[in-house]
Amino acid sequence: MTFPMFMHSFLIKMTLPNSPDSPTQKYRLTAKGKAFLAREGQEDIE
Repeated sequence: MTFPMFMHSFLIKMTLPNSPDSPTQKYRLTAKGKAFLAREGQEDIE
């Protein structure tokens, strides 16, 4: 999967959704993203 696919699949989310071009923009794993990683055998990732 590519980065845009993770965003569109709601696996990750922006920490500053109203400022997508902010230099301090970060991304967080959603609950759906954590479940995806658990299914892929990477349970140790927070």
